[in-house]
Order: sequence, then C-alpha cells, then structure tokens
Amino acid sequence: MSDKTTFTIEEDLFEAIGSILPGEKSPLSLFRSKGLPVTGDMIARIHSAGITDASGKIKPEYQHALDTLAHTRSFARLKFSAGENIFEFIVFFPTDRSNPVSLVHNGSQYVVHDPMEVTAAFTLVDQNIGHSILSSTTFNGEFTQSEALALFALMDLERRTLLHGLADGLDPQNAGFDLPAITEQVNNPKKNFQSLEFVLQSRIILESIPTPEQIEGGLKTLAGKGMVLCKGTRYSLSAALYAITSRFLIMDSFVVLETGKLDPKNTMWGGTFLSLQAGVNDVLYLEGHAEEITVKCITPAELLDLVGKILSDHEVISIPVEAQSAPAAHQPAVATDKNKFCPSCGTAIHQGKMFCPQCGAKIP
Repeated sequence: MSDKTTFTIEEDLFEAIGSILPGEKSPLSLFRSKGLPVTGDMIARIHSAGITDASGKIKPEYQHALDTLAHTRSFARLKFSAGENIFEFIVFFPTDRSNPVSLVHNGSQYVVHDPMEVTAAFTLVDQNIGHSILSSTTFNGEFTQSEALALFALMDLERRTLLHGLADGLDPQNAGFDLPAITEQVNNPKKNFQSLEFVLQSRIILESIPTPEQIEGGLKTLAGKGMVLCKGTRYSLSAALYAITSRFLIMDSFVVLETGKLDPKNTMWGGTFLSLQAGVNDVLYLEGHAEEITVKCITPAELLDLVGKILSDHEVISIPVEAQSAPAAHQPAVATDKNKFCPSCGTAIHQGKMFCPQCGAKIP
C-alpha cells in the first residue's frame, strides 16, 4: 500500500460518511450530524467513489484519514485570493501522534491528502505574494476596537480621495473628514476586500452598531497617540499614516489564516490572521485577540513563514493550563439543523463554518 493516500469527497456526502463511521464526532468534524437525512443513494455514491468495500465498510487505506477528520480537535485553515476565486486549504490534526490530514476545497468537492500535503498550497501563495525580505513601509500598532474602526474608516476615505485625485490629475493632499462621514464609512463599508473597514469587521465580532460617540472616542485617543490630527471638526491622518495609506491604494491579494483547538470542555481557543498585499513589498497584517487588534506592515517573506508555521504546527495555539485541567465535556457542542447566513453577502453557511466561503467574512 502506498504511503500516501489521495481521494475526493463530495461536500453533500459528509454527513453520510459520518453515519458509517462509529462513535461521536468532534465539534470540529465535517462529518458531524446536522440532522439531515442520509439516503441510500448517498451510501451508494460513497461506494462508487471507492471509499467503502462491498460490505459497506471503510477501506483500510482511507481509515486513518476519515478517523482523523471525524475525531480531530485542532485545525488550521488557509484562504487565499488574488481575484474572484477563493482558494481554501485546511489541515486537521489527529488526537494521537499520527500524521495530519489536509483538504483542498474545490467547488463542491474536497480533495483529501493523507498525510497532509502543504507544498501545493505553500507554492500557490509563494507564486502570488513572492518572498521578498523588503518592506516599503514600517508600522506596528495595537488598537482597541473603537480606535481600529475609526482609523480604518479614515484610511478608506483617504484612499478614495487619493484615487479620485489621481484620476482627475490633482496633486495628492492629506484631506480631512468630519465625524458623520467617518461614522458612515464605519457602518456602511463596501463589502469587498478593497475596503479596509470591511476587512477589519470581517475579523472581529461587533456587539452592536458602532455609535458616533464610540467613533469620536476612538478618534480622540488616536489623536492622543499622534496618529490622527484634529483641526476644528475635521480629522486627518498623521504624516506617517498618510504615507502608509498611499502605498495601499489597490489591494492585489489577501491571505486569511485561521487556527483553532478545543479544550476538554469543547471551548474553542484560536486566532485569525489576515494580510493584504498591495505591490511587491507592501503587506498589511491584521491580528485580532478579544478586544485588541494588532496592525503592522510585514514582508512577504514573514507572511510565508507564518503560513508554513500555522499549517504545520498545531502547537501554535496553546490552551491555558486551567482550561486543560477542566472536566471533559460529556457531549460535543450542539449542532443546529439550519444553516446560518453570512451577515455580509447572505451566502448560506454550513454548520461549523467560521468564515464565509464566498466573501471570507467572519461568521458570529
């Protein structure tokens, strides 16, 4: 038998495969029951795909991969796009010391590799973002939600002004904007990855619609840090942030990295990381932890290193000692019979998905 196994699973057969595999499924498992009916036709299609033998049992060469997908308690996901299509690559780590299993999402199919195959995913990202060790800009800041919301709205407004000025042949200038315009940008950003405000809000969960008072508070604290200038009722970017913003007028590609791990009580511990690239040496990196948001400029080489580490090392996310020693949950997290819908684009979201497969938005 070959040391490597590759096979394809149709997305609508996940629950049927789960019905064949014995035992409870992990809350992270793609095979977890959603209460949908499993038909004889589904079982027949699994057999036709060569996954089961004549008696309906899983063939030995697929057993490890499917067991890992059924019982995994940690994962890493890469989403990449340099155009309309989104490439999705997922690694599921086993509960023992055996090899991880990877999946490539291709339309309605998932191509399974056992052991995981990260070379193709890594090469795709490398070919598109490059591996330059140079960065055209330098920035590293930590912000509260209100600060980040206000800052990214102001940057979006400045980018729009610069682009219009470029089209009209005007000299670039650091424009000022009043609070209503900034608040409007926060609450109604363009729903695509050209909008920094949309990108930010796709990575965080807002408890409510931000108010003008919250945005004004964020602007004032940014002004106290010297990142925003206030003249009368209008706000503008500092010279340093204006220079950075002028480097990120059009985004060429985005990379989303997500990693998660379940503790004994089935509480998810993890993180999401997003990078936007505009030009060879301009990569804007966002990382969210609870109420704190990190924004910095990194090199393509640093981004590649992060991709490689997250996809290959499940210890990137550590569970606090007190959570590790908690009593194990008797039942996995409860699934719902109904799909969720993406709050940004309205796409139906299958149970267990944390990001929209269409636009990449975070699912609350």
